[in-house]
Amino acid sequence: MNWPFAKGVKVIKRHESGLVAIDKPDGILSHPNKTKNNRAVLTCNYDKNCSCYSWFDDNNNHKKLFLLNRIDSATSGLILATTNDELVKPIKELFFKQEVNKKYIAIVKGNASNSKKIWKDSVRVENKQGKLRAIIGAGKTALTHVDQIQYSNSVLNCSKLELLLKTGITHQLRIQCASRHIPIIGDELYGDFKFNKLIREKYNIKRLMLHSSEISLKFQFNNKNIKFSAVSNLPEDFDKII
Repeated sequence: MNWPFAKGVKVIKRHESGLVAIDKPDGILSHPNKTKNNRAVLTCNYDKNCSCYSWFDDNNNHKKLFLLNRIDSATSGLILATTNDELVKPIKELFFKQEVNKKYIAIVKGNASNSKKIWKDSVRVENKQGKLRAIIGAGKTALTHVDQIQYSNSVLNCSKLELLLKTGITHQLRIQCASRHIPIIGDELYGDFKFNKLIREKYNIKRLMLHSSEISLKFQFNNKNIKFSAVSNLPEDFDKII
């Protein structure tokens, strides 16, 4: 697959319909803020109006890849895209209807065992001087299913969480964790800055400890019901902390 991927970006799974699951490292944008950016998933032209990358292959054939969802640049893991423009509308509708399963793994400061299994908050997103920030308050409903899968009561005192994202609000998981006093490690916007510094000094880890680990959905293609799922392995940094 001769696509102009940024360094470290790869396709985890591909379906004959054109649907692809892309695995990206932290620090890579789902799409550039401008027409082109070498820090984006693909290092080629991007049309914001149709959420579409475009380039010419070695045979001078015009290629397109349509983004179906996105994750923060600081977050690693899976996003969905398609080479088939006919899939864009129906699959985006599945995201809108909350019919796409999106599982994340996060390492947070503190013990989350007393947290409710379902987090429901009202979240609004503000744009100040070109920077987005989520705030708990009058806004859209943010819904997340939570499971603490590991806890370390060592000096670090941190937990590994499995987070099933039911809605898709900007910075949703980051603000939901922070508002419950269990901020995601490495979060430079909502996190515990002193704790983040401790992690950097002790483990030389500078990233946000949030990973899009699994994604699955059902859709129709050629009058057939298709089940599609993909899994991304946790980066090595996650095992260093807990």
